[in-house]
Amino acid sequence: MNTIKQHHSLQMQVRFKSTEEMSI
Repeated sequence: MNTIKQHHSLQMQVRFKSTEEMSI
């Protein structure tokens, strides 16, 4: 369960990063 939560937060970080790059 903890691993799934970590993976989810990692995906969100990557998503946020790629969104930031796209808006620049």
